Order: sequence, then structure tokens, then C-alpha cells
Amino acid sequence: HAPEWPKVLPTIDQAKAGRGDLLFEQHCVKCHIRVKRTNVNRNVVAYMERLDTIQTDPTAAMNIVKHKGKTGILEGRRSGYVDGVVFGDEAPVFNILSNVVVGMLRAHVGHVLLDEFISIQEGRGGKAPEKQGNYLRDDPLNCKPHQSFLAYKGRSLTGAWATAPYLHNGSVPSLYQLLTPPDQRVKKFYVGTREFDPEEVGLEYKTETPGSFMFDATIRGNRNTGHAYGTELADDEKWALIEFMKTNMNPN
Repeated sequence: HAPEWPKVLPTIDQAKAGRGDLLFEQHCVKCHIRVKRTNVNRNVVAYMERLDTIQTDPTAAMNIVKHKGKTGILEGRRSGYVDGVVFGDEAPVFNILSNVVVGMLRAHVGHVLLDEFISIQEGRGGKAPEKQGNYLRDDPLNCKPHQSFLAYKGRSLTGAWATAPYLHNGSVPSLYQLLTPPDQRVKKFYVGTREFDPEEVGLEYKTETPGSFMFDATIRGNRNTGHAYGTELADDEKWALIEFMKTNMNPN
């Protein structure tokens, strides 16, 4: 279950949260589906947003698809384990990892799951996890077999008040900062503390504490660009949206 806003923190302003509820429906729910926090049998279909539209730091996704590494003991073997091109000295890390996974399944799990994995890998169907949204479809015939991974997932935000820092790379320290225009977001802040800021909703990031260190959001991979959704709202609307995100955010 997603965590509930603790009673030891300032009481949620329900009227303000109600206004935030309407704003969430207008600006957020397309990508961040609402779920009931106690429903353990829920099925959430991930919403994917491509890199060139979400415009957050692309490094993590690009590394998955584009990064190459040494094949080591896999050199000379088929990239798809049983078929595919023969590995040379270097290959995309995605293909190396896929080869290792197929090998592990073949050795320890059995052919049913292995056949399922190969079917998905080759684009022949199978029970691949469902996803939806604005993302590029894989196109193996034109040498773009993994381009659907050049996107980031918009997850459910139930309990998100407890999961700072935000964005896929932890580059935004609070919900208020997330609703701040990207070029105005704090670029250097402290992480490592467990002190909670119930106003901005995030961890205390402005003061150095024992064990904390400076996060630099100007470094490649750490950038807090993009995800400008909601940043155009008036300040009172931003605070209302944040107040709503302290609640259980149950589906209407």
C-alpha cells in the first residue's frame, strides 16, 4: 500500500486539496493514472513519453539503447543466443544483457519462458508488459529494434509525497520545485538527510547536515530540465495541487 500522510505532519487542507484535485485532472492524469492505494490486484498500464517531448535528461534512456560494451566471453556467439548476428569484440549493452538473460532462462527455467522471451525479443508477440502513450515503436527492419525505450514512464503518483527527490534521476528535491519552470529550478542542493519539508513536500535540501552531500543538476545525467507540466499555473494553484498530492488521490 502507498503510504498515507502522517498525522504528525500538518493537517491536510481539504478545501485546498479539492481544488488541487480538479487541477490534477486537467494537467496530470493523462500520464499519471490514479489508483486506489489499497487495491493490491490493480493492473496499471504504463504511460510512456518520448524523450524529445518530455525533455528531461535523456542520458539514462540513451545509455540503455545506445551504450556499447565489451562482449568478453560472448564474442563469437549469436546476439539472440540461438540466432541473430555474431558478436564481435564490442556490442550494444542491451543485446549483451538480452543474451545473458536468455542463457539463464535456458539453463535454469525451461523452454516455455525462454520461447516467450525470444518471441518478445523478435517482435513476434508474446506477453510483453503493456504500455501506452507517446513513444517510438520498435522498428527492427530499419535497425531500430529498441527505440521504444527512448522514453520515460509516468507512474502513479499515489504516495508520491514520500518519494522525493523527483524525476527519473532524482534531480528535483521537492514537489514545489517540480512545478517551478525548469530554468528556475534549484541547480545544486543537498541530499542524504531524512528531514522532511511538509510545505514544499520533499526532503530538506537547503541546509547541509551530517552525512549529506551536494547534488549538482548541471552535470550530464543529473540535469533537471524538462517536465514543464504545471509550471505555468498560478502560485496558489501550484500549492493547491501539492496539497492534493498529500492525499490518497483515490480515483473519482
